[in-house]
Amino acid sequence: MRKGETYLAIFLIFALALVLLAFGAKKGKGHLPVVIATSSSPSIVTQSFSQPLPVHTVGEITWHAKNYLNKYVRVRGYFLKKGVGYDIFSDEVAGNISPHDLSVTGADIARMQLQQQYSLEGIFIVNELPGTNRTLYALDVSKIISIK
Repeated sequence: MRKGETYLAIFLIFALALVLLAFGAKKGKGHLPVVIATSSSPSIVTQSFSQPLPVHTVGEITWHAKNYLNKYVRVRGYFLKKGVGYDIFSDEVAGNISPHDLSVTGADIARMQLQQQYSLEGIFIVNELPGTNRTLYALDVSKIISIK
């Protein structure tokens, strides 16, 4: 295949992908692939961009983790504890940390204030962070929404 033919093939594939994506979005079925890289292996999840995210509680997603694992979610809760390289997010404003609280890492978590309520968006993953006080799951945060 010549260089010009290669560029034409790439252009046609890109154009076809855009047409298919636009067609799916008009029917309310548009999805964006999201690549998740963890220490074990990368995986791909699909996130709908045509519908607003429902707001979940921490317990809702940690007690029913298989329904949310490797998905982009919105979680409402309280900033419970600051750790080194992670923070703990909970349904409770204070108290002991349980396996069903959530370790959070990522975008701007350092600006969160203890015992304040937030809505966080990010990828819900198995907790592979060291020293996070028994929490089973983590949220790789991409967006923080303050609730006052």
